[in-house]
Amino acid sequence: MTLPSIKTLDVVLIAALSAGIATYLGCKQPPRYRLLAMGVGLAWLLGLLLNYWIVESRKLSYTSIDFYAYYIGAVATNREQSYFQRHIHNRIANEVGIGVTDTLAYPPTLPLLLRPLISTPPYEASLLWFALNSAVLVASLVVIDRVFRLERPGLRLACWMIPLLFAPVVLGFYLGQINNFLLFMYSLCLLGIGRNRPILTGVSLALPAWIKVFPLASILYFAWKRQWRIFSSAVLGLLLVGWFTYSGSPRLTEEYFSTVLPNVMDKPEEGVDHLNLSVSGVVTKILAPTSAKVIPLTRKPKLAHAVRRAANLVIVLLTILGCTRAIRFGGRGTPTDEFILVLIASLLILPRLWDSSLVLLLPAYFWIAKGWGDLPHPTWRDLTIPLTSISLFGFHRVIWTLANPDKLPRPWYLLCFPTIGVLLLWGLFVRRCVGGAAKLDTSVM
Repeated sequence: MTLPSIKTLDVVLIAALSAGIATYLGCKQPPRYRLLAMGVGLAWLLGLLLNYWIVESRKLSYTSIDFYAYYIGAVATNREQSYFQRHIHNRIANEVGIGVTDTLAYPPTLPLLLRPLISTPPYEASLLWFALNSAVLVASLVVIDRVFRLERPGLRLACWMIPLLFAPVVLGFYLGQINNFLLFMYSLCLLGIGRNRPILTGVSLALPAWIKVFPLASILYFAWKRQWRIFSSAVLGLLLVGWFTYSGSPRLTEEYFSTVLPNVMDKPEEGVDHLNLSVSGVVTKILAPTSAKVIPLTRKPKLAHAVRRAANLVIVLLTILGCTRAIRFGGRGTPTDEFILVLIASLLILPRLWDSSLVLLLPAYFWIAKGWGDLPHPTWRDLTIPLTSISLFGFHRVIWTLANPDKLPRPWYLLCFPTIGVLLLWGLFVRRCVGGAAKLDTSVM
């Protein structure tokens, strides 16, 4: 008996996920909304198939480039070699038939977890990775949907359409990024907050913190709020994942913390300012770009260094101000607004932030929709900021990819739209927290 190919399994999974979405959204709804739910399911089917075709056909230059970096890291870890070293990275890439990719700047946690995939050739592994990414994205949305429980069926269906129109989701599929898995862990963390499950809340942040550093900010937030059960659960999770990482590759773990991490956190990565969406990246675009693809306002590196620090400090201070409200966890007034605010701020102050990482903002849009739907007289004007931010993410891709196929240099102000979108969302949550919007959290329980 011949086993079905990976491509066949992927298509079957995509069809099953789409049918599952339609069934899930249409369950216990009036006939009109069941029909609309079927339409949402069909849209997901077409959207996932389109993204799958992009990955499967390999017609675009950088298809699955990030996943291939993970793959090389997994091969190197399996051989106890340093994937941080460019010559080792390139040698393995040549051996397994992968084109040019960037070296991986993550701790060995992710490569260790992905070692089972290296028994499959890179291209076939990328198709499996797409299937996993699709399933995890849908699972994340189901968890978010169950956490926030939007009461208006039409608004709920509209929220489920957001990921299909959200540029970071599409880019994450195209590059083969890990961010959908981080989104799932953050969704579990929100579930723990809403259901008053401190262990789930804390443990859910441990693995993301060992893949990308910024989730540590959320863990420190719970320590500041004296939520010791959440904090201690997160620390225990960090220790367990750390033990797994260090025991699996002690030399690479030590190299990461002694050499790679200090270099990553020191300053924005050189030569890719046109893609860096953090506040530091925008300041660098304006005052001291190292990328030939940016036309700056001026070139003053010392001023850029000072402005980067000042801008990040302002974001940190205003975020702290927004989180000073006394909130009782597990009672009336859960910290959803503050938690999302800390997440957004931690993304903004990173030395380097790419489009695909913004998929982690999806819970923010669901939460805003929840608050909007609970208003006695909601108006579309109240959704101006979130809709504008979503549009700005897509506008950036139009300017950089579709309207600039040859990747010619562009003025700095045409490369900052996603950052403006994130800043708008961050400012909205600062206002919600300071203005007492946390009372909306009572409906999450």
